Amino acid sequence: ELARIYIILMAGTKNPQFGELADQALIQAGETEYAGVLPLLGRLQLAYIRGTTPSLATIRAVEIELSTGKYRNSNTAALGSFIDCQIRTQCKMDDTEVERIWKAALSNPLIPRGERAEVLKLIAQYKINRTNDILQGIQFIRQSIEVQDKVPSRIMLAQALAMSGDFDEALLELDHAADKDDKNLHRPQIARERNGIELAKKRELSR
Repeated sequence: ELARIYIILMAGTKNPQFGELADQALIQAGETEYAGVLPLLGRLQLAYIRGTTPSLATIRAVEIELSTGKYRNSNTAALGSFIDCQIRTQCKMDDTEVERIWKAALSNPLIPRGERAEVLKLIAQYKINRTNDILQGIQFIRQSIEVQDKVPSRIMLAQALAMSGDFDEALLELDHAADKDDKNLHRPQIARERNGIELAKKRELSR
């Protein structure tokens, strides 16, 4: 939390001293007993925010913690923040290094099933939005569904399929999502997605 405050101050004042203080705070956080991977991933992002590149030692420490440490829910959230930083191109890590990081998370024998499914969806987002590989993104979403079949995952798959031009398959996935949505929690979103996909399909057929 102290590091976050320093980062806000750095952004507001443009004073690089706050960036150094933020990094020191994250180092101290990483030395605590229940630190997990959050301070380490925070240091990766902070390096890019400061206009530098993270050290190889920090990158490898992230991989070790993700693959061998106790897997916390915050690990997935922190990984999601880092993936988003990459997608927004504020973080500029090489794709091969990013892949090593998510593979480390998936290799952890203690990762819960639900967290594995979420990590696979993060990879899908990366593939679709960072590397523009929609087909690989679809494959990772399908893997996530195989691990844990959830309504939001089916909706995400429908969106990706529509992006690839496979409108009929996308609508079928929305049918699956609706069938699983037994409490109607996602009914409005499913309806919006269906209308958008049907409209896109009509446009494509009219060309």
